[in-house]
Amino acid sequence: MKKLLYLLTIVTAFNGCKVNGTWKDENIDARTRNEIRKLNDQVIEGISENKPEKIYAICADDVLQLFKRSMDELIQNEGSDFTKERYKIKNEFYQVNSVIGGTADVITGMSGEHDFKINYKVITNKTFITVGYFDFERNTNSFICLYGKFKEGWRLYACNIGVLEILHKDAYDWYLISKDYYNKGYIVDASNAMKWAYTCLKPIGDKGAWQYVKEKEILDFSKKLQSEIFQKYSFPMYIDNIETRPSIFTIYPEVFKGERMIPIVQYVSTIPLTDTTKLSIECDKIHSQIGTLYKGLDLNNEVIFYQAFERIPVGQEKLKCYGFSRKTNA
Repeated sequence: MKKLLYLLTIVTAFNGCKVNGTWKDENIDARTRNEIRKLNDQVIEGISENKPEKIYAICADDVLQLFKRSMDELIQNEGSDFTKERYKIKNEFYQVNSVIGGTADVITGMSGEHDFKINYKVITNKTFITVGYFDFERNTNSFICLYGKFKEGWRLYACNIGVLEILHKDAYDWYLISKDYYNKGYIVDASNAMKWAYTCLKPIGDKGAWQYVKEKEILDFSKKLQSEIFQKYSFPMYIDNIETRPSIFTIYPEVFKGERMIPIVQYVSTIPLTDTTKLSIECDKIHSQIGTLYKGLDLNNEVIFYQAFERIPVGQEKLKCYGFSRKTNA
């Protein structure tokens, strides 16, 4: 997947609206659900077929220009990937509000591990929210559309794309995986899993519009974990018992071929990157110690990727490196 584009961020305000009624999923009137689903299909067709005019035709006038600016970029970057065949509906909400101009919430529940609420700006008395997603091999991307009931009928006034799941696991799933690693003392793997949990925590951006009921629990654990990581490990870590004294400066997770999470170990080598034979020998030596250096890394991952650099990259700097993959006994 290429970079994600947030089409129109749902604005969060401080004043709430009085809700007169909320209906969810099958409790929504079938005629209204079908009407909105046809509009959803039209939005997806406009994206996947490179026909943004299909979307503009059902947009509220107030947001039309904003959609025109952002839709061109979405279609150019990712449009052909977002097809109706990949699209599924997760939840639907229909809400009636007596006051326009504030915000309101829709919520799936208050006690479930995966329950969430969405806070949105109320611009019409009747609002319909479709929480859908596109299922890909690596990511499951959320696609949330908001419709308001205007005089001329239902009109699209906000939509948003983000990361809902990685490898079909959402924020809470990755949090549980991280906790399990942590309880076994495998804090590097725990940290890698928590990075995916954090990535999935805000499926429609970082403005607070989407909030999992268990968000505080996840964030509190993340803070605890990061504190222990900083106390236990310092980077760069020099491996003094290897004669070339390589130094590991970061370990992070990646997904390859949509199959599993694989740790990437990046290190600085004093061996020229052109001398691949010596680099490979050095990598073997690092790999033989990796489970001692970082407990569990060789037990929980079938493969570990290594990348040798001449120096540590600064910021977003892209430097040449030489990579190796090594199997473990996991």
